[in-house]
Amino acid sequence: MREFFKPFLPLAVLVVTLGSLLAWKGMGAEANREMALQNNAAEVAATSVALSLAPVMRHLRSLAHEAPICAAIDAPTATKLNGMANAFVLLLQRNPSYAQVRWIDDHGLERVRIYAAPDGPRRSPDNQLQNKGDRYFVRDALVLPPDSIYVSELDLNVEQGQIEQPPHPMFRAVIRVGASCGHSRGVIVVNVEGRDILKALDYTQDDPGTQRLLVNRRGDFLRGLSAQDEFAFMFKRTVTMAQRAPQVWAKMAELDSGTMVANGAVWAWRTLDPTPDAGPPVNRINATPWFVITHRPEAALRASQARVAWMSAALSSLVLALIAGLSWRIAREKLQLAKARLAAESATRSKADFLANMSHEIRTPINAVIGLTHLMKRDTRDTLQRERLSKVDGAAKHLLQILNDILDLSKIDAGKMTLEEVDFSLDSLSKSALDMVTTRAQEKGLELVLDTDHVPDRLRGDPTRLSQAMINLLTNAVNFTPQGWVRLQVQCQSDQERGLQLRFEVTDTGEGIAPDQQGRLFDAFEQADTSTTRQHGGTGLGLALTRHFARMMGGEAGVTSRLGKGSTFWFTAWLKHGTELKRPLAATPMEGQRALLIDDLPESLATLEDRLRTFGLHVDALSNGPEALQRMRQEMIAGKPYDVILIDWRMAPMDGIETHSELRKLLGDGMPPSILVTAFDEPELQQQARVAGFDAVLLKPITASALHDKLVQLLGHPAEIAISNELTSGEHELMLQQAHAGQQILLVEDNPINQEVASELLRNAGLQVATAQDGAQAVQMALARHFDLILMDMQMPVMDGLAATLAIREKFGSDLPIVAMTANAFGEDRAACLAVGMNDHVAKPVDPATLYATLLRWLPKPVALPEAVTPSLDSTVAHAPSRAPLIERLAAIEGMDIDAGLYNVGNQVAILERMLHHLTRTYQAGVPALTLTGSAQERAQCMEACHSVRGACGTLGAIALAQALKSFEAALTQSEDAAALGQQGARLNGELKTLMKRLAAELV
Repeated sequence: MREFFKPFLPLAVLVVTLGSLLAWKGMGAEANREMALQNNAAEVAATSVALSLAPVMRHLRSLAHEAPICAAIDAPTATKLNGMANAFVLLLQRNPSYAQVRWIDDHGLERVRIYAAPDGPRRSPDNQLQNKGDRYFVRDALVLPPDSIYVSELDLNVEQGQIEQPPHPMFRAVIRVGASCGHSRGVIVVNVEGRDILKALDYTQDDPGTQRLLVNRRGDFLRGLSAQDEFAFMFKRTVTMAQRAPQVWAKMAELDSGTMVANGAVWAWRTLDPTPDAGPPVNRINATPWFVITHRPEAALRASQARVAWMSAALSSLVLALIAGLSWRIAREKLQLAKARLAAESATRSKADFLANMSHEIRTPINAVIGLTHLMKRDTRDTLQRERLSKVDGAAKHLLQILNDILDLSKIDAGKMTLEEVDFSLDSLSKSALDMVTTRAQEKGLELVLDTDHVPDRLRGDPTRLSQAMINLLTNAVNFTPQGWVRLQVQCQSDQERGLQLRFEVTDTGEGIAPDQQGRLFDAFEQADTSTTRQHGGTGLGLALTRHFARMMGGEAGVTSRLGKGSTFWFTAWLKHGTELKRPLAATPMEGQRALLIDDLPESLATLEDRLRTFGLHVDALSNGPEALQRMRQEMIAGKPYDVILIDWRMAPMDGIETHSELRKLLGDGMPPSILVTAFDEPELQQQARVAGFDAVLLKPITASALHDKLVQLLGHPAEIAISNELTSGEHELMLQQAHAGQQILLVEDNPINQEVASELLRNAGLQVATAQDGAQAVQMALARHFDLILMDMQMPVMDGLAATLAIREKFGSDLPIVAMTANAFGEDRAACLAVGMNDHVAKPVDPATLYATLLRWLPKPVALPEAVTPSLDSTVAHAPSRAPLIERLAAIEGMDIDAGLYNVGNQVAILERMLHHLTRTYQAGVPALTLTGSAQERAQCMEACHSVRGACGTLGAIALAQALKSFEAALTQSEDAAALGQQGARLNGELKTLMKRLAAELV
């Protein structure tokens, strides 16, 4: 017995002690859990109320700019007032929470009032309309600027000076009718049922012990602890949050949101803007905050803590009793597990170290080969040597792709592979993937076809892994297809709340795969051709990685194939919708126009026809030249001319150039703009197209954006000179000097580094440059003097480029060319540029060749433009400056891409050195605004600073930091974690100062 009690007594004491400790800890944990629950409940309730109010502001803006409403406000005849009433009725039918909608003129008189009745919206007779000029929300709103939104208190409705009985809570949103209607006449008022707003507080309430309160900025209860507290201020009684819970009210004055325990009860609160606005900014007046509060009474908290304490004590006693009997066995097993874990961790670390070392040791010489090949190719003028260097460069990049595949597979096996989630353009991504195989396809005479169907362009996911998967499938298709075509097709299989399920298919006209081989293709290191004499090469990793990536993105991969009939490799993936366009697209000049499309490849013909119809064109699609000539004769007789013609190059029996020549003979001066479409980028193609009279050339595979831009250029501005982007920057520069020297350019750019780089490039081309720091200054300068063209940045302080363009267009119309300078080549910014009337855009960092080609396209036509500018290489392209020791030192700095920096300043070493000096002087102390991530105003300052620094760094070659700043800028619009964003901003600010210090040391 003594032997039994000797170990038992200490364990009994331990059980009692730990049981008490667990009970005490459990009570504390329960309090913390209640605080977390209340915090979440307050967040959910505030979000629910905000969502219930969000449509009101959008509806106000919509009402103020709807055509029938504007017409009635401009001329309030009976007919037009009926049109306004119909619009109001439709609004109330769709929104049962709206009690009334009214137009009240500048004298306070109701002109139209629609109210909600049991049988549907009704219009008040004219003899029942009242003068509401004495109502505070009308009186205050009538003195506001146009388009300002005013919101009333959430209070009780008052009729004839008396509170309506029974009490009827009401919220009123008012918009001052503004300049969009051409007049400033009165206000539009929407009455929102207060009961529906208060009901939103209880939308997710599942705990009857928790109270949800709503308090205005003065602390008055709109939803109170008791019914007697609610709207007491309307009855001249003072019952406020400061009286009921002074400690909580004091804390609420300090923090926008929080949780605390006061007087034994748990409180949580969130500050709520009663005017949530999801669209473009407007003036919002009287947008004072409300407070959404949750309250867990003391009795409920104590009861839950008591339950937890008893359960914790009982469970801990039981567990400790079991541990007493099993401790020796558990200790042995734990020891064995610890040894196994240490061995596994050691193996994982060894594998990770090996992968890191292998990556470094192999990438270092490969990157050296690629970099030196680029320099040698740039500096040599010998055609044969350039061709050989191109082959060396291609082989090195192929080796690098193999290395990436091996490392990716190793990461997947080790569980280290993760997916990123960023916005990207499917159009751009698909084109980039096809570009990787274009050269090989052209060597084999294959035609590449891209068909993205009607899949949205803006998506969110991991573009790197998605691109790898597409490239793997395209590479296999091109390798195993001796003749014919290869098509990349993207289809939307499902559009749900979680996102889009897309199917990516690569179809070829190749050899096909035997059924017994298809099942093994997606295993690592498996290949369709395993013979020692195989012709196609490859590691057998691409398809295995594609299946891994597809499964990581919630999809699958597979193949269908028949011997001698070709193959279709596919994979599916779930992706989210990308950021929506913030501005509507402007109407294009293509809507309703007619196109003649000629292409002998059925897959290409169908894809291009579908895309043209999507743009709004009426399309006649034919498969050869003779059919096209016959159709053209028929349409001429019927008096139905075509607005644009698209012709494939290589066709039978007549090729594209011959077909174009016959059409020109037939039409004479009536020949519409024409585009040569081809899959073969041969050196003489551009010259042949110009000689044949084509207005443009498009290389297959053709993306939607490339086709859209070319059609807008040709159909919107047919008189413009077609300038090929295939020329070098030196050739474009000479053309500018010969044709446009001395013309006036207004450069609008707030970043001093970008401003100086662009100015140098423009002056080198013989142009006169004036600069503006922001949009407001640009508008003043444009009104004060003549400019031939404006280069407009988008994101600037004071006034952005979009607003400045609208102001300039209002004065000059469309006569003055305005070209955007933006960091995004596609997506929201590009669409916004076109929407406000810009003519074109140039991406940052500025590509000299693209900049010069764009200027040639949009500068006013010179008096005598040379008929043909074909400068020789010796006379137009200066030999690239030799690499000085300074360039070598700068290239050694981690994160710097000196080749990119030199390219962006036209390969002028002196200009780059001067720009880098300016950069280090400007940012040597960092940018403190990068750490401001708290309030909305601070975050706006942070985003502005981030955008400015990113542009300067990207222009001068600090690519790594520019990419990090781009990711941070995206996070500022998506994440609500201010603390994490602040840490990220501080880290980037530190990296900026470190880079500036390193650059300054090398620039001495």
